[in-house]
Amino acid sequence: MPLLIAILAGVTASVALAGASRLQGRAGALSARRLRRVANADDPLSVSIVDRALRPAAMRFGRGLRRVMPSPLVEALDGRLITAGLTVRRQTFMWVWAGFAFGLPALALVAGGLIDLDGTRHGIWVVLSAIVGTYSPWYWLATRAKSRTIHIDRSLPDVIDFIVTSVEAGVGMQGAMLNMARKFEGPLSQEFLQVVRETSLGRSRDAALEAMAERCRSYDLSLLVSAIVQADQTGIAIGRVLRNQADELRLRRRQRAREYASKIPVKMTVPTVAFVFPTLFLLILGPVALRAMELFRS
Repeated sequence: MPLLIAILAGVTASVALAGASRLQGRAGALSARRLRRVANADDPLSVSIVDRALRPAAMRFGRGLRRVMPSPLVEALDGRLITAGLTVRRQTFMWVWAGFAFGLPALALVAGGLIDLDGTRHGIWVVLSAIVGTYSPWYWLATRAKSRTIHIDRSLPDVIDFIVTSVEAGVGMQGAMLNMARKFEGPLSQEFLQVVRETSLGRSRDAALEAMAERCRSYDLSLLVSAIVQADQTGIAIGRVLRNQADELRLRRRQRAREYASKIPVKMTVPTVAFVFPTLFLLILGPVALRAMELFRS
């Protein structure tokens, strides 16, 4: 028995020494890399061309474009980026925007010269390319933000039901939001997970929820956040408030579906007039026109 204890103690000591030496080796390698970085900090050739030239030029271009662009447009761009759930910086999107705005007209100019277009058509193609290149990034961003908001509105009642079930089962609001974020997938679960992270870092839950509503720009979510904040301030049971909000959301969703259904006949008028009526006229009046042409020829 003492021999077995001694063997186990020796093996444990060997493993501990091996782990300590490995950690020491990693720490030494990390320290060596840091020392090389500090030693080469004054050497401009040790820095990549992206850090030396491209990144400072991009930052200067972004600052210059920021001074030229109107403030409402910059605020709208920031809001669209946040609502769309994109993590890119404003300067990066401005670079892409400028690339489309100037690249497509330049491409149209070169392509028109290669295929020998006349001056009028060449100019029209360049102008159209400039319009498309200027408007397409903003249209893509607005479409992405709108689709994300619609996805949030559609998944909101089910998410509220899950939170209500968790709260009524005895789980706190913080735990219910965390369980929902782990259970569901999509932008709404990401937003609630962001709320949980902010509250864990010391931000109040009401402020985190209001920031989430401002990011998503959803009317239904804004009403839900307002109800939760009022319930926290007045001391009303949060489960009953969430249940009522879920019922109201489903009612509004049914009303919205009826509204969309009532608009379908109006929207079908243009395709009907454009495609169905000409075909009917051709089938009805075509034989008559052919018969009349034969009579006039004879």
